[in-house]
Order: sequence, then C-alpha cells, then structure tokens
Amino acid sequence: MILFLDFDGVLHGWSQPAFQQVPRIDALLRDHPDLEVVVTSSWRHSETLEQLAAHFAPELRPRFVGVTPNSRGAQSYTRYHEILDYLEANGQDEWYALDDCAAFFPPGCPRLLLCDAARGYDAATDKVLRRWLKRAGV
Repeated sequence: MILFLDFDGVLHGWSQPAFQQVPRIDALLRDHPDLEVVVTSSWRHSETLEQLAAHFAPELRPRFVGVTPNSRGAQSYTRYHEILDYLEANGQDEWYALDDCAAFFPPGCPRLLLCDAARGYDAATDKVLRRWLKRAGV
C-alpha cells in the first residue's frame, strides 16, 4: 500500500511550526510496516528524495520510495493524475493520499483523505486513516 503524501497543510498547518505533525506520521508508519510513502508535495521540485525523507525518523526513511512525476499536461486534478502516472509506471494500484487541496483531485475521490490546511494531519485525520488502513487489511 502506498501513501501519497503532501507536506504543506499536512505535515504542518499553514500557521504551525514546520513539520509539527511528523511524529504522528512516524507513529502511523511504525504501526503499519507495509505502508510505503511517495511524496506528492511541491517540495519534490527542490529537494531530493533523501532530503525529503530526512524529516522523518531514521528507521522509517527507507520506506520513502519515490516522488510523483510532473503532470503530463493535465489541466485539472493535477495531483491525482500525477499519482495515476506513478502507479502505472510502478505497476501498483493500492493507495491513499493525504493532501489539503481538494482541487487537485476529482470530487468525491475515495482514496483522498483531506486534511484541514490550518491543522494538518491532526488526531481526527489520523483516526480516519487508521480506520481506512484497517479496512484495507494493511
């Protein structure tokens, strides 16, 4: 199972200190050892995968397996199309996405867990994702 991960508005709310929610993501990854992470954040344009993963606990960094490619010209739902491109290129189809921008995904996307941009990946969002992962057998 892949978790497609945005940074701004997820790992920290817009008015919070940077990476405030990382310990919550670290705990999620520890509890779900089969979950791999692919970064969808625009940070992927300025940092390497190694630099992106360095924000997380050292033992979890190997689980950061990639970044999404740039969209191939999709005019709408850009991040969703980047995710589909990544999945197709890597022969995978089980995934969820954490993001704070609904406009990057088709309305009602069942694999998107939308975070409140002001709070990021908070306790309520964590509870929902854990329920989804349990239902998926992860």
